[in-house]
Amino acid sequence: YLEMAIGGKVTTLPSTFSRAQLDACALKCQLSMRDSSGNRYTAVFFKGAYEAQFQNKSTVQVSGTVKGSKGQITIYVDGVR
Repeated sequence: YLEMAIGGKVTTLPSTFSRAQLDACALKCQLSMRDSSGNRYTAVFFKGAYEAQFQNKSTVQVSGTVKGSKGQITIYVDGVR
C-alpha cells in the first residue's frame, strides 16, 4: 500500500520505531519504522512538533506525504497518533 501511495498522502498501519533513534535525533528526525504488515519506511519530521505523540508508546500511526520508489519509501510526516 505504501508503494501505491507514492506522490500522495497516507496514514500507516500501527508501526514500531526505535526509542534510541528517536532520543538521538536533535531537531529533524529520520526514523526507520516497520508497520504491522512488515513494510519498512523512513519517517521524516521535526522532533519538537511530534515528540510528545511518541512518548510512552511502542507503536504509532503516522500520516504524511509519501516519496521514494519501491523498497525506499519516505514519509514526510504531518500527523502522528
